[in-house]
Amino acid sequence: MRTPLNAVIGFSEIIAAQVFGPLGQTRYREYAEEILSSGRHMLDLVTDILTVAKLEADHCEIEVEPIDLRAAVEKAVSMFQGTSHADGRTIAIPADAPWPWITADHRAIRQMLLNLLSNAAKFSEPGTPIEVSCQISADREIVLTVTDHGIGMTPQEAADAVQAFYQADNGHARKYEGTGIGLTIVSGLMARHHGRLAIDSKAGIGSCISLVFPGSVACADALVEVG
Repeated sequence: MRTPLNAVIGFSEIIAAQVFGPLGQTRYREYAEEILSSGRHMLDLVTDILTVAKLEADHCEIEVEPIDLRAAVEKAVSMFQGTSHADGRTIAIPADAPWPWITADHRAIRQMLLNLLSNAAKFSEPGTPIEVSCQISADREIVLTVTDHGIGMTPQEAADAVQAFYQADNGHARKYEGTGIGLTIVSGLMARHHGRLAIDSKAGIGSCISLVFPGSVACADALVEVG
């Protein structure tokens, strides 16, 4: 499924960039950009569905390595801000937060953060800020949190949100685009890291969605202190 999609994306990218010369009609370039955008979106959906299938079949292996958590967050934010979902909004990363090195799967960390950032942008108004912060709990857990000021969720919606294909806005005529598997993937990948997904949300106020890692993932040469 991904091979033909990559062909669609690659060739439409060449056309949109007019690599071999001008197209003549501006509308052709607009069409190529639409094909490119749709192809990338479809590829993301396919990747997410395959990840859910692997998680449910218990075939999703992770490869852990030492990771500079702040650098990983900055990379994910940079990638996200290059997408149409970012809408040019500000994403704050507090410099004074504790940013330890951890042993984790680098691609999984990036995928989880991109899913959380996408959700935060999707369910909040353009222009409202998003924050990615880190803290160390009293139990020495490493808590990486994405905070938005969007529509939020009721306690029941928050409990249901990790179910595959659940749509938090079913009662709002599906205003928000998505498959409803982003948080399912995040929850599954956190379980592979012996951690958990935590959702603190209030309807009409916003959401704080956290990746909670056990203290055992902190690298021995990058000890963290309780804030």
